[in-house]
Amino acid sequence: MLTPSPQIISYDVREGIDPKNREPSQELAVVKDLSSYGLLTRNNYAQFMTFFAKQLAEKAKPNQRQDVAQEAQDFVFHVYSHKLGVCGVAISDAQYPSLAAHKLLGHVVGDFLAKFPASTWKDLAAASPRAELKDQIAQYQRELQQQLTQYQDPAQIDTIGQIQRELDDTKQVLHQTIESVLGRQEKLDELVNKSNDLSDMSKGFYKQARSNNRCCVLM
Repeated sequence: MLTPSPQIISYDVREGIDPKNREPSQELAVVKDLSSYGLLTRNNYAQFMTFFAKQLAEKAKPNQRQDVAQEAQDFVFHVYSHKLGVCGVAISDAQYPSLAAHKLLGHVVGDFLAKFPASTWKDLAAASPRAELKDQIAQYQRELQQQLTQYQDPAQIDTIGQIQRELDDTKQVLHQTIESVLGRQEKLDELVNKSNDLSDMSKGFYKQARSNNRCCVLM
């Protein structure tokens, strides 16, 4: 069972505007466990984790929780979009309990919002954030890495009933696939080709995975 790897992504909460005018999503904080992948493919997987997380965040609605699976059901993106404009995305295998992943996201997002006000998010997403902020986010990510250890065995956290009560004002978790959220495979291919977040090597890696009839590269 793969423990979720959480990311904090900004997203534009404004309603009623042309999607072309929305602010692009940005990765603000992340803890990725890539130890199960070979050295040659870790960077490709890391880029695609961020790529798909950003795409899902840009389609998110405030106070929405989703479980977005790839077609083969091997990996699941657990998504919690907070009304203040940050989206927690945790990637796990399909065997990890959904409610446990969403409890983790609730803690991660709440802790992030308590430590980093919205005025800092643009700087956090910059290539070279201020030294003080850089140190703060590094410390936050170290603390987040430590918190993940208690989620390695979801049976040891809380009962399902307790977790359900902690899912704030969210009434349910939506279950979808990446294709249903982002569009059919042709749309995915177009998004990949146009992405500035992916290196040419990662795009080639994606095309090779597609030629082997694998829905996405996170297999």
